[in-house]
Amino acid sequence: MKVELSIKLRLDLMGIFPAKSNFIERQIAVDIRKKLDVSPDERAAVGMKVQGQNIVWDISKEKPFEVEFSSTEIEYMKTCVDVLDKERSITDANFEVCKMIRGLRFE
Repeated sequence: MKVELSIKLRLDLMGIFPAKSNFIERQIAVDIRKKLDVSPDERAAVGMKVQGQNIVWDISKEKPFEVEFSSTEIEYMKTCVDVLDKERSITDANFEVCKMIRGLRFE
């Protein structure tokens, strides 16, 4: 399934994966992170920089970023959101990405 993601959603998505997992789950997370990576050219184009403890960039300079997820990747991301939900760990910071993941349907 192809999805268009902003830089913020890409960064937030990389943050939902658990710190510990089994080998297969870790490999899926690594594969997803590779797809979501903000390249050096993209960072330069949007003026991305670290400011204190935050990453900032010029949102008006973002270009559409489309990524394709496999059914396995979608299932894994939904499982991660379910775990966050059960742990009552969905926050304002990760709510939008959790909502987006819950809405994914593999076609």
